[in-house]
Amino acid sequence: MLTDMRLLVDATPLLLRSAGVKTYVYYWLLHLRRAAGAHRVEMFPLIEELGAMEHERSVAGRARTAAGVALLGACNHLGGPFLRWLGARTDIFHHASQQLRAAPRGCRTTATLYDMTCWQVPETHTPANVRANHRFAARVLRQAAGMIAISEHTREDAVRCWGWTRTASG
Repeated sequence: MLTDMRLLVDATPLLLRSAGVKTYVYYWLLHLRRAAGAHRVEMFPLIEELGAMEHERSVAGRARTAAGVALLGACNHLGGPFLRWLGARTDIFHHASQQLRAAPRGCRTTATLYDMTCWQVPETHTPANVRANHRFAARVLRQAAGMIAISEHTREDAVRCWGWTRTASG
């Protein structure tokens, strides 16, 4: 049994102007940190304490937000060294959004799946958004060791669209 597991969660939605995903990630992290026991739950980019949840602004101060967005940009554009660094410092990296476009190397990854609309009704998205979702699925979602679908409907859609095996939720 792993006694001191280190979970690193993509918390970039907390730095951005957002509503649904930001709210989900914020409250999930609050509860996950309380339930973690001996395990460590950290956020990428580093946010030590969660400030007040507001849709129009970051939960971190300006300096922490700027540093976090810069680190995200470095990981997305320079890749390799930053993704190895992230993977080396954690046991499991959880993609709670699509802001980090590739998976860290050297650790297990999991992800949250919010919907399958880019596959089911692509005409409701911009072509660039559809392409980005398909690239993210190929690079991250299909490689993940586990997935959290936010609803039974989303899980069934993923099973149908991607041919995944349906497993019971825990």
